[in-house]
Amino acid sequence: MILKKITLHPFAGIRNQTFTFESGLNVLCGPNDIGKSTLFRAIEGVFFLETKPKVNSIEGKFLQTLIPIGGDNAKVTAEFESGGIPYRLEKTWGAGHACRLELPDGTALNTQEKISEKLQQILPATEATFKSILLAGQNCLAQTIGHLEKNQDSLHSLGDVLRQAMSQTDGISVDRLKLMLQERIDKAFLRWETQSQGPQGGRGLENPWAYPGSILKSWYERENLKKQRNDIRALEALYGDKANLLAQKTARQAQAQLFMQEHEPHIEAIQQRKTLEAVSQGAKHAVDTVKADLGNWMKAENLQPILALELQRLKTVVANLKKEQGEAHAASGRKALIDRFTKIEAEHQELLRLKAAKDALPTVAHENIEALREALGLSERLKAGLSASKLALQFTARAALDLVTQKDLDPASKQGLALGQTLELQAGGRIYLTHDLFEIKISSGDGKMDQLEKNLKASEQTIRSLLEKLKVSNLAEALEQESAFTSATRKVETSERTLRSLLGQDRYEELKTLFDAAQTQVGSRELSIIVQEFSEASSDLGKKESDYQQATLELNRLKQLYGSDDSSSLLVKLSEKTAELNKSVKDLASLPAIPADIGDGDTLLTRFSTARDAFRRITEELPRLISDVAELRAQLSDKTSQEFDRQFEDADQAFQKELRAGNALQRVSQAVQALEARSTNVYSELQKEFEKTITQFSSGKYSKSNMTGSLPQAFTRQDGAKVPYEWLSGGTKDSFALALRLAMARYFLAARSGFLLVDDPMVAMDPDRQKIAAGLVKEFAEKTQVLVFTCHPSHAEILGGTAVKI
Repeated sequence: MILKKITLHPFAGIRNQTFTFESGLNVLCGPNDIGKSTLFRAIEGVFFLETKPKVNSIEGKFLQTLIPIGGDNAKVTAEFESGGIPYRLEKTWGAGHACRLELPDGTALNTQEKISEKLQQILPATEATFKSILLAGQNCLAQTIGHLEKNQDSLHSLGDVLRQAMSQTDGISVDRLKLMLQERIDKAFLRWETQSQGPQGGRGLENPWAYPGSILKSWYERENLKKQRNDIRALEALYGDKANLLAQKTARQAQAQLFMQEHEPHIEAIQQRKTLEAVSQGAKHAVDTVKADLGNWMKAENLQPILALELQRLKTVVANLKKEQGEAHAASGRKALIDRFTKIEAEHQELLRLKAAKDALPTVAHENIEALREALGLSERLKAGLSASKLALQFTARAALDLVTQKDLDPASKQGLALGQTLELQAGGRIYLTHDLFEIKISSGDGKMDQLEKNLKASEQTIRSLLEKLKVSNLAEALEQESAFTSATRKVETSERTLRSLLGQDRYEELKTLFDAAQTQVGSRELSIIVQEFSEASSDLGKKESDYQQATLELNRLKQLYGSDDSSSLLVKLSEKTAELNKSVKDLASLPAIPADIGDGDTLLTRFSTARDAFRRITEELPRLISDVAELRAQLSDKTSQEFDRQFEDADQAFQKELRAGNALQRVSQAVQALEARSTNVYSELQKEFEKTITQFSSGKYSKSNMTGSLPQAFTRQDGAKVPYEWLSGGTKDSFALALRLAMARYFLAARSGFLLVDDPMVAMDPDRQKIAAGLVKEFAEKTQVLVFTCHPSHAEILGGTAVKI
């Protein structure tokens, strides 16, 4: 099994990111908190965490840490291969929890139970084995022994793997058993491809193998019956469709013929009535049109003189209002000037007030504040430098004496010591001991402590000088004065921008002169009232002009249409059209009535035409359809498709039985082959592999391990002493734990491909052990996919492999 891609969208602190892996060694390097542990948990979760765990369970509490802040779900998609066959697994936790495993044949599993069952078949080990051995999380390499002791399921699985390899054959010759098994396997699988689950070379029924094995032979028999069954099904379906169609066509032909015979006598009368109704309708429309035109003629003639008088009156009103509107506009302009200057004057007075407030504040130079800030920072750094180192002094008096001691920058103090009394002093970077007979000075580093002290005093003198210059007691007070001055400056600038915006292109003095003049002029009626009256009068004028124009156009149209300037000509036209209407009504009344049971004449005409067309078409189609039905009936087999179904089911069961028997033979053969490769001791190979590795890690200091089952409890040192696991150093524990995990993983993944995840395996190792560990991991990755997580670029460099961007 090989991991190909992992997509987090979202998961914990990662919103949407895809990671791609290759076979062999993959190294994921990045600083802390970039997402390595999140990716590690995502891989573990997508395979083993249920999408809806119990709320108060360990898994449920763990799930709460995976859903991003502000979100309602977490989602991971894993793409992997097993035996070269691709799979795609998707899990969503939280809101809309769901799971989906896409299978190679295009189908998918959508329930947790079915997906877990399928993963048990695909994964090379159990969930407990993965979490104990194959998923080595950060800081848990050194806890390997205790973790495995708590997860006995992993140990039992390891014991099962090793013990199955040690099973005896009860006196039967292994070679003879292998030969017998191979003969039966060859006989069963001859010309059969297990990967494609089909005939070798894809040779199906159209080109079968002459001498197939038992599996392929039963497959050919099944496929042949399947083809016969499908052929007869298709023929039966086609015959049924054709027979049903023939019956339907014959019935429709008879119905159409009966309808035509019943209603043919009424068709001619209906057609005559339709013609006369059209004539009558046209005559009625003509009469209505002439009547309407006559009314419009009379109305337009009466309306024209009335509209002419009204137009003259409205034109006078509009002209007067337009003049008054001009006068009101001038008055409105003066009012707008007064309102505008009032706002400008208020802002002008506010600006004068703000400038006075600013002038009253002390001026603070920003460069002096920055210099003070820099001097304070330098002083802190110098103080930190003086106390950064760590000194410890132990002084034992050989006789009673009085000393003067001083630590770092602390004041000196007197210290009396009796005979044999010990004085212990600790300081950051410097210790003085002064006596009448001697003076001792102890300093750390390269002897620059005096210079650091000198620099510190100079820095503090600079700070005092700057505080006096700024006339403040501390940096906070200086910053407060600067903030107040800056705020006042910004207020002045804002007021100046506002005043410039209000003035625009005008000057304050000129606007004030216009303002004083505008207050002395007389106003007029409200402009809004005048504008409303002008709008209403203009609208009325426009409407009346439109009405007059429409009346004139209508008169001209009617005169041109009827070729006369006198409306009396329309009366003659009306008399003629009325006579035509009366004649068409009389002719309609003379036609025989349509029988009540026929209904609407148009509907009957349409139905009659449809029935006649259908009868002709079906009459042409029937001979060919009758011939097709007879030909299909002759082709039908003596056996029905149901009989072929039963035969196919029997053949399919026989094929499945042959296939299961062949697969069983292969599993037995694999077990027999494994027997030859194992020793008599269940854990001896594991122990041998483990001891070889710890010898490398300890440079020969440890070469033997005391195993209890599959777990080492102590290690034999060069001098013969047995050292318990708990007594080992952190780096040695990590080294030995990594060796044990690799040895166990090699057994679990020996028969089935899989992957191993390790998080920062070399963080507690010295450089020599790191090189050994890197070599072991790279050797293991030659046959197995390995994902190593680390935040140390140096570790990634010695590991090599495929770099995966995080």
